Parts: sequence; C-alpha cells; structure tokens
Amino acid sequence: MLSAWDDSLQRVPDAIAISNYDGPSRRGSGRAVDVRRGLFLIRRADLTDSRGDIELTLTNMQVLVNHSKWAWPYFLMARAFEVMSRKQWVETLSDGKELAEKHTDAVWRTLRLALDRDEAFPNARRFLGAHAAAGGDRFLRPDQVIALQREVRRSDADPNALLAWARHLRTLQDYHRAIGMFNRAGESGVDRSVLALDRARTLLAVGDTAAASAAYWAGAGQLTAAGRERYRFDLWWIAEPEDLAVFDETPDNAIQAWLQRFWNARDAEAANVRGERLTEHLRRWVIVYERYRTLSPWTDLFWSRVETKFDQGPCLSTDAKFYERLWQQPPTLSADLRSHEPILDHRGMIYLRHGEPTRIITSGGRAGAPVRRRTLGDPYHAAPPAFGPTGVPLPWSTRAVGEVPTTTDGPSGESWLYWWNGDLHLLHFRGSTALGGYGATTLTEATPSYLLSNTAIASSLPIKEYYAMAERIRGWNDSSVFGPNGPRSFAAHRDNPSCFNEVRAVAARSARDEHASINHDSDTPPNFLGYNSVGQMFALGVAADQSSGVLATFAIPGAVLTPEPLDDGQVGYSIAWRIVAYDKAANQTFSVDTVRRFVTPRALSAREFLTGYTEFGLRAGTWQIATRASQVGGATVLQDLHAVRVDGGTSVTLSDIVMGRPGHPEWTATDNLPFPLNYPNGWFPGEAAELFFEVRGVADRTAYQTIVEVRPVGGKAEAAIRIQSTDPASGEVTRVRKTLGLTQLAPGRYTLVVTVEYQGKQASREREILIVAR
Repeated sequence: MLSAWDDSLQRVPDAIAISNYDGPSRRGSGRAVDVRRGLFLIRRADLTDSRGDIELTLTNMQVLVNHSKWAWPYFLMARAFEVMSRKQWVETLSDGKELAEKHTDAVWRTLRLALDRDEAFPNARRFLGAHAAAGGDRFLRPDQVIALQREVRRSDADPNALLAWARHLRTLQDYHRAIGMFNRAGESGVDRSVLALDRARTLLAVGDTAAASAAYWAGAGQLTAAGRERYRFDLWWIAEPEDLAVFDETPDNAIQAWLQRFWNARDAEAANVRGERLTEHLRRWVIVYERYRTLSPWTDLFWSRVETKFDQGPCLSTDAKFYERLWQQPPTLSADLRSHEPILDHRGMIYLRHGEPTRIITSGGRAGAPVRRRTLGDPYHAAPPAFGPTGVPLPWSTRAVGEVPTTTDGPSGESWLYWWNGDLHLLHFRGSTALGGYGATTLTEATPSYLLSNTAIASSLPIKEYYAMAERIRGWNDSSVFGPNGPRSFAAHRDNPSCFNEVRAVAARSARDEHASINHDSDTPPNFLGYNSVGQMFALGVAADQSSGVLATFAIPGAVLTPEPLDDGQVGYSIAWRIVAYDKAANQTFSVDTVRRFVTPRALSAREFLTGYTEFGLRAGTWQIATRASQVGGATVLQDLHAVRVDGGTSVTLSDIVMGRPGHPEWTATDNLPFPLNYPNGWFPGEAAELFFEVRGVADRTAYQTIVEVRPVGGKAEAAIRIQSTDPASGEVTRVRKTLGLTQLAPGRYTLVVTVEYQGKQASREREILIVAR
C-alpha cells in the first residue's frame, strides 16, 4: 500500500492537486500512517517550496529509525534530501543529516541504509537506478558504489542501475566488462537512445570504430527525450551557441539528418574522409575521461568562479568576463543531483575541442616531447588512475598524473601548443582552488613563470611574441639583476617584468589564443610541421557556361620535408594531397585524393619550396575548401581552410585574383598563355605583382571601370595603393592581366581588393598578400 501511495504522489502535477491528498494522508495509526503522511509532506514541499514540511518529515523519520530497522524511514529521508539538493536549499544541520554532510551525500547515504535493511525494496531500487543514471559519467561516491554493486548482482536488476554500473566500469577502464554490462542494460529495457551513445564511446575505447559509429547513428535515429538531452549534452562541449539553438528547434525525426550535416561540415573543414571527425570526437571523449576529470569536485563547491588573483600583475589586467564564461557549467541533465559540480577541468574542455597538442611544456620549463596520438584500439600507454577497494578514486597524491611530465619546483602548470585556422596558438594552464591544485587544471591568460624564467624554452617557440619576450628578459637578466647595492627591487613598475612591452605583447597574444580556443573546435593533426607552408585557392569561370572551377596551389618549405634518394642521383618527394570542398547550404561534398612524386636534381634547402597545383570543377555556391598534404609515410606538412565563392554567371561577375611573380613556375591560364604563379604569396619590397582575373557580364567592346586597392590588414588607414582605370570588354569573357607595382609598401600583410563596375552593377574580390623584408 505504501508503494502505491508513493507512486500516486509522484504523479501529482501541481500544488492544487496535492491538496486532495492531505486528508487521506492522515488516516490510520501507527508507523505506516507516519510514513504515508511523510511521503505527502515531501511531495507537497517539492511542489510548494515548503521547507518546513521537509524538516518536519526528517524529524519524524529520525524518531522511527531510532526505534526500528524498517527501510521506509530511511527511504523517506533520501527522498527529502533529494528535494533539498535539487532545489539547492541552504545547507543546515537537519535531522538525519551528519555533521558537514551535504544534501547530495545524505541522499545516497540514507538510500543505501534503506537498501541495507531491504535490498528488494522496489521504490528504493527504482530511485537508485534513476538518480545514479542521471549523474552520467561522474565519479561514484562510496555509498553509490555499495548500493549499485549489490543491485547489479540481482537477476532482476533495475535497468538504469545496470547503465550506471556500466559507466562505472568504463571509468575503471574495464571496457570489455562495461560493454557486457551495457548490453545487459539494453536487454533489461533501458532507454535505447541513451544507451547507444554510451555504447558508441565504449566501443571506440576498444578500437571498434565501425561499431562505435553505427551505435552513435542508431541512437540518433530513435531519440527519446532523455536521449536527445544526452546528445545535446555531448555536442555542448564543441558546438557553437548558434548550432545548439538550431538543434533545439529541430524536430526529433530530423535530428539524425541535422547531426549528419553537423559532422559532414567538420569533416570538410579538416579535409577528412566522411565520418572521421565523429570518430575523432569519440576518441577525444575517451581520452578526456581517462585524463582530465575534475577530482573530488564536491570539496570545492563554495567557489562561484575561477579565481583570478594569479593572473594579475602591476601592468596587466584580467578579462573578468572571460573567466565568468569559463566557469559556466554544461547544461543540466534531468535529475542529476550533482549538476552544480564541474565534470572536466579546462584541459578536458580544450582537448575535446582541439585534440592532442603538438607540444606540451611543463612547469619548471621542461619541454615535453611531441605528444603521441593514441592509436585506436591500443591500450593507453600512461598509468591508469589508482582506485580503492570499492572503485572510488583515491586522493590525487596516489594517482598517476599521466604522460605529461611534472616538476616539484613551483606551481603546477602546462602550456599546450596548437595549430588551427592557419596560425599557432599557445594555451597556458595552472592549478586553481576552484578546479583543483593537483595539476594544471585551469586555463589562464597569464604568462607562466616557467616561460619568464627559462628564456631558452620561450625563444624556441615558433611564435614571434615569445621570442621577443625571451630576448628582452635575457638582456634584462644579464645587465640589470644586480645593482650597486645588491639585488634590484621590483618596486618600480618599470623594473617589473610584467611591465615590459614584450611581456605585455605576450599577454595580449595569450588572451587572444585563449578566447579563440573556447569559441570553436578543430581537427588538426598534432604532428603538424608546415608552419610556413602556403595553400591558395582561386575560383575561376562561372557555372552558366560550365567553366566554373578552382585552381589550388601549394608551397611546402624544404625544412619540413625528407628527401627520398633516387637511383639516378636525383631526389624525390612523395606527397599525399587531399582536398575536400563542402557546400553547407546543399550539404554536398567534393573531394580530391592524389599522391604525386616530385623529382628535383638535389634536396631542397630549408628556404626553398616544393610547389604544385591542381584544377577541379565546382558548381556555383559558397564552398569551404580544406587541404591536407602529408609526406607519404611521414607527417602532415600542410593543412589549411579557405572560403571560396563560385559564381553562377547571371550578372556582372569577377573571378578570384590569381597572383603571380616573374620567374616563378608557370601555369597555363584560361587565356591559354603561361602565367608565373606566386606559390608562397610573398614579395620583397619594390617588386611587382602580376594579376590575372576574368570579367563576365560586360557587353563586347563596352567600357567598364576597374579599381585596384591595397590596404594594410587590420588597419584603418587609407589605401596604400589605389588605381582606377577604364578598360574595354573583349567578348563574353574578358581575361585581364595587370602588373601592380609594390614599391611604396613596407614589409607587412596587405589586402588587395579588385572591383569592377558596369552600368551600375559591381563585383569585388579580395586577396591577402605579404611583403617580406629581404
């Protein structure tokens, strides 16, 4: 009878309806009516926010547990503490609660005690399974472990309890047993769409990528409300807010197609084969939950944000809004009593977004070797975390830190070097009270002390700001550390390193890098070598006459290539080249995969480039085109992303501006004449640039206006060069060659803008160019 009464109360929808149960809850006598009345008061408190009802029930139940071994009073305490935890009521010393115990912990302790007295208690078992499963992949607390371990031994175990235990086995990295437990949960009737995502992650952990991908898409095709919530939670770590907004508006039966477009776009951005980015996402998830979980987050709940005192200096400021954003928690999963606890530290968040760093520098200034990307199916080569007898993580001091070397001569810290969006990014991490001081848990804008003190490490970084900072500090150390009266004081701002212009430039660069790191995700190989490689894309022709296509060029410096000696004394370079073009609007992909061997009379020097081009057709549209080139059997030497607009040709159109430099290897342009392509896209001061482009939509022998401008990148100054001319059209297609003098341009980055105007119609194209000092 009490079970049926409890079930009825849980279905009551609002405060008005619950009043109908007030009278019946008082009928009868003895301990059964006390429990019936207690269940009513807890449900009424839940619907009306009446803490008095909860406290009265806890007092009454404490009396019952003191005088009997009945399971129900403890179960009511668990229900009462669950309401208090979910509503985040102020922690007080309520009856039934131990000293310094939080409401969440009291839930699991009293629930375990109820099941200690009656392990077959149906309501308590359902409660256990529902709330343990809602916690997702959090570390289980000891009471949870004990209760779940007992439950899963039963032949009629609760399906959600089986799901929660399978996740626990995965936490222990016992992946094969976890898969078996997930299968058992599925046979017992657990939510299939929730289960599918869990199985996908675990199958990936054992190297079965095909099965992992199939499980992911199976779940996406049969979403329940709970499954949809889990898939959204999974996307939250990498998707942009606008993506999640579209996800939220998409009907359940269209989510699978939406997810396919989401992952297809990311594959195209990285020049992947379709499906690779999803596989990489699942791989990252496995690694992150092995390495970067927040340990004992329940001990740091009094922190409302990441503290910033470590990131301040006499001449530096901290972006408070950035840290507020970092503190934002993932969306709450329904019924997760611990949703206010952080799951991952910031390294985990960055790893999910960007994968393995190219290089790790640790506190103390030691430069870590390039990080080996885990091979799918291989055992993780770092020591696994240590666990106690019940499977609960032991304190950090007993855990293996993983593959990143650490030191004991200063605060914990790491710097991770990445390449994405055509540039290098160095991200810094430190310990914090909010996320844990046991490791480099927290993203920071501050320049770490190990880079300030170890100029050899700072100057070895291929980022000009860090090199300049190292040179400034090296000179300061050599000449200024000791004054006439002994060690110099840092009291004056001009004497403090944080006030050096070079250090402030690094701080500004660091802030930009860290902001960029949390605004998008990427999939760049961690062994990226082609920092000075250059890829270019030029859209030519129009779709109307089926001439539309793209000219793709590349220039790879000899410094990142390994020569292959040939029998005739020459040298070969075998390059695997993949180009993936993706039209997001139409969800269409075009790809080119080729391997070409380039032969040179001798090995290229570090400052010489291996160059090449290819041409391929594309229909009209706005395409993102990614390029990835790798030396066969070696590292990736070029990866970049371009946005290309291919015109339809129904109005005045202008092709992309193909850039040339006399003396460079030639390409046969669309006018059937040779054109010297500038593969590296750079010029010395005083040189001239050759331009080639196509104009359409102007009547034959009719005049049109051409405006050529060159402006500094990011500057507000007027154009450094502006040339306007009146030119005649020469048929349906006017193929134009112009020479542009660059004499007045100082070294730097510039934007070339070409505009054509005809009878009130206008078309423009832009191209970035680089002037380099000799």
